[in-house]
Amino acid sequence: MYKKLKSEIHNALFYAVKNSFSELFRKYNEKFYYCTLIMAECSTPFISAWSEEALERFLTEHNLQNDEENISLYKWSYADSPYCGYGYERYFKQVENLFEACFNDISDCEWNNMFGVWISCMEDVMLVLDNDGLFGVGKRRNEIFVNAEVIPPDYSNTERAIRLNRSASTVLKEWLEGAEEIDNKVEETDYREIWHPTLCKIKLVKPVEDKRSVIKLKQLFYYNGDLKNFINGCKNPPFNIKNDAVYKDALEVLNRYPELSSFIVLDKI
Repeated sequence: MYKKLKSEIHNALFYAVKNSFSELFRKYNEKFYYCTLIMAECSTPFISAWSEEALERFLTEHNLQNDEENISLYKWSYADSPYCGYGYERYFKQVENLFEACFNDISDCEWNNMFGVWISCMEDVMLVLDNDGLFGVGKRRNEIFVNAEVIPPDYSNTERAIRLNRSASTVLKEWLEGAEEIDNKVEETDYREIWHPTLCKIKLVKPVEDKRSVIKLKQLFYYNGDLKNFINGCKNPPFNIKNDAVYKDALEVLNRYPELSSFIVLDKI
């Protein structure tokens, strides 16, 4: 069963990913350095990418050109890219239908198997497209980081990154230095628990005006909204940083950064 299904998923993804990246590269004659295929929680895979020009525009818009710490954070942030989800409406309908059919009304034990099929296909598609030269060849390829990633991130992202970028050692090294993946090599991960966990609201109850602290909060809690609105919200609490965060992940952040507990409250949903 899985062999036939894997072929269907691979073909659907190949069409969607190839057309999305090809159109992106044609439309924007820019120097791309990050090209990835993302599966975020319980959602259909989609692409994201960064170019040097897009990053420069983003940094200029948010007055971050000289903030080296935050430049490195945004450089690999799939969600902040203006090209996040590019081509989805035009090319991913078949992928979306297949994804929903695969994960609709299946048992707990089947979830991990199905997830494994999908992430394996995602990696295979990115590898085939890479071998076809879609992401450049020679010196140009060494300047582009390619991956298939899961969100929330785990160590499997790093393992795939290493496999997919063996010929791009320079950019791989840079990505590894800024990677946010959890160093967790547990053999079996319960992805149903990851995708259907207890949720919470992350509420800021005290004002935060320092720019570095604001940016740190945005990154730690994966705030995907407009940066200007986020800065304004931090200055004028109470402010909901996120209304549907994973409670376990948010609690882990507070445990790692106990100083945040004085102005962050987690309200379980």
